[in-house]
Amino acid sequence: SHSNTGSEPQMPLIEAISTFLYNKLGHAEQNANDLQLAARSASLTSFAHQDIILLSLQLINIIGTMQNAKPEDLVSAVGQFHARIHGFLPRIENLAKSNGGYLVNKDAPCMGDYFIFEAMDLIAMILGKESFNGFPHCSKFMFTMMERPNIAQYLKSGQRPLYLTGSPVEPTILARVAECRPK
Repeated sequence: SHSNTGSEPQMPLIEAISTFLYNKLGHAEQNANDLQLAARSASLTSFAHQDIILLSLQLINIIGTMQNAKPEDLVSAVGQFHARIHGFLPRIENLAKSNGGYLVNKDAPCMGDYFIFEAMDLIAMILGKESFNGFPHCSKFMFTMMERPNIAQYLKSGQRPLYLTGSPVEPTILARVAECRPK
């Protein structure tokens, strides 16, 4: 019997949000009919979702279920996550550098940018903002996205959930992860 601890990703919800964003934004604000842009945006969306967001939620779930784990097992799990994420950051850095700020389209963000922004925000929440040290274009991308009027308004509104998973033990899990981060 599998019990839902509240930390498993809710796939239908993620898909519903993705569908809403796609219908609202298209591939990009100014180039909705550019198929090459659409393919790059879809690729980034998938990369953010499959490789970073789900990996982040899996780590939280794993740490949450390792209540009696040895400290070295926790350090190992967080270290593996850190290594995977730091394998991805150079790719994002190169995209941000080569496209002048956004990841696909120089003129305006596309759906892929919004998903990578969310994924990178998860990285900052789980591994700390220092994860982006040595990745100046990733940091610039994050600031550029945070300054978008609707995102800035949302971040200032206080409406943003404080938890990724809805689990009441998430703050404890994130504190355990912070203790195990590579120095």
